[in-house]
Amino acid sequence: MQIREKGRKVICIKTEYVPEKKRTFGRVVASQEKGLSTASDEVCQVLNKEEVDELNLWLSKRSEKRSVEDLERSLSILSRVLNKSALALDDSAQLDDQEVSSIIDGLDRLKKSLRKRGIKLTRQTEKKSAAKKGDDSQLKLDD
Repeated sequence: MQIREKGRKVICIKTEYVPEKKRTFGRVVASQEKGLSTASDEVCQVLNKEEVDELNLWLSKRSEKRSVEDLERSLSILSRVLNKSALALDDSAQLDDQEVSSIIDGLDRLKKSLRKRGIKLTRQTEKKSAAKKGDDSQLKLDD
């Protein structure tokens, strides 16, 4: 059985071999709404137990894949959200104590996760080197 997303539906297709035409043809045997996380009752009545298990496995794998994609998308927009939040605070946005606590907890969890990944949290600043003895670019002030 093949399982595919088509529009707003998840469709189950069974292939059948037609000896007269010497070909296989797919036939839609069941369909359900795309947003459901398990097989619907109507689909369970049409399919046998093995096929229902296969559909449920496919739906759970799709759900896991989507949650991973959502987390990756969150990371890609994190810097923009932090910068917009800083602008909102600069424009005198009001926060209550619970919101402040929630933000600080979130930042602490983010710092901890970054440390676990081996990312240093110290801000890297450019070091200015001291003038060398042979450097003629400095003005001499003794007369």
